[in-house]
Amino acid sequence: MKKSFNVLGLLATLLVIIPANRSYADNVIPVLNIPEVVMPAPNAHDFWVKAIDLQKNSGEVWNAYSYDPLTIPPTPPPPAPAPPMGKRPVADDDTSTPPKVYTLEMKAAIVEENTAALAALREGLKYEYRCPPIRSSSTLMPYLSGFRSLARLLALESKVRAEQERWGDAMNVNLDSIEFGANIPRGGVMINELVGLAVQSIGRTEAWAQVGHLSTGEAQVAARRLGNIIDAEVPFSQALTDEKWYGESIIIELMKAGKLTSMIGDSSQMSWQDRLLLNLKMAKYTNQQIIDNYDNYMNKYIEASRYPYNDPRSVVDMSTIPSDPINDVMRPIFAKARYKAVICRVQNELLMTTLALQGYKAKYAEYPAQLKALTPEFLNQLPLDNFADGGTFKYRRGDDGGYLLYSVGPDGKDDNGTATTRPGDTSVNRFKYSYIDSKGDIVAGINKN
Repeated sequence: MKKSFNVLGLLATLLVIIPANRSYADNVIPVLNIPEVVMPAPNAHDFWVKAIDLQKNSGEVWNAYSYDPLTIPPTPPPPAPAPPMGKRPVADDDTSTPPKVYTLEMKAAIVEENTAALAALREGLKYEYRCPPIRSSSTLMPYLSGFRSLARLLALESKVRAEQERWGDAMNVNLDSIEFGANIPRGGVMINELVGLAVQSIGRTEAWAQVGHLSTGEAQVAARRLGNIIDAEVPFSQALTDEKWYGESIIIELMKAGKLTSMIGDSSQMSWQDRLLLNLKMAKYTNQQIIDNYDNYMNKYIEASRYPYNDPRSVVDMSTIPSDPINDVMRPIFAKARYKAVICRVQNELLMTTLALQGYKAKYAEYPAQLKALTPEFLNQLPLDNFADGGTFKYRRGDDGGYLLYSVGPDGKDDNGTATTRPGDTSVNRFKYSYIDSKGDIVAGINKN
């Protein structure tokens, strides 16, 4: 009996050591025609990386940007009790010290010392942006965190201009941030897309707080600029195409290195039974089949992303996609990313319409009875609601002189302007964010991101 177990163990070991996947023996590495990228010259990317290098005291920028006087306690909390003798206190935030108070002068000084960084960022806005090609798993993108830091610097500058009651300048800074974020996905992969959306959100947050202070001319200029930014944004289908090229490059890279199964996990940490099972599964597929499966999925998702959000054709039927061990791991589910892209556009277009409404009110002393009154003086055309099956945003003027402006939200259902909130969330920020599973409408000025 012991001898038979040894024979079985030997066979199992051989099957694990000698990969059953033909990609390591007689399997041909596929040849792909991944497009060569022509980089613009000059490239905004170079100016923005320079801006990152020029930024000073990014931690202080973060603190000053995050500072909210309403959160400062009137008196510091009592000190924590001393730890028992012989016991080291647990390291944590110093809750006995109140948050640092940032006056307008202090915030303005931080912005002033970052004049060179802000100038480099704005110089980059004059040129086309394209992310350097990402075609290897070893490619690092440290600049993405730097881009978010620059967005916080812009937000701090906007706060300073608002406190100085320079409302038009403050709004223009916010639009710099939105334009900056709208360009970040160009030529990048999905993480670039998500960082770009986050940067836009930072700028939009400040804009919502300031829009009501703008004059007719300031609101009109801001609405038209934001419209131009929206028109020039990178389609989500292009972001997926760039992601596809990146995925193809990674798969081929690992095939050539004989490390394709490393995408599934570290084989050294697997039991021999798991390694055996993995190799037996891999033996069913050639390299070409794996690439074809990946391309099949990505092409279908790229095509689906071109349809309106709630169109049935925008959903990929996963049952029609061939499966293999690599693609089961490699194929990300892009539904949440698509939602983030759509909600960002909806929020930008709600903000643009709100700017136009502000301009109209400042000029005519009341809001219009219908949105179509905003064209062509304040808007070239009314934006469509990307969550609706055709049609523009919902709008009605109230008896109190105000108005209600909203999108029907991700569920595609008109809830008569009931602001969306996440089920079970009772926090003060419950209306601030909306999610892919949110119910209710996206109401301008309430659901702000």
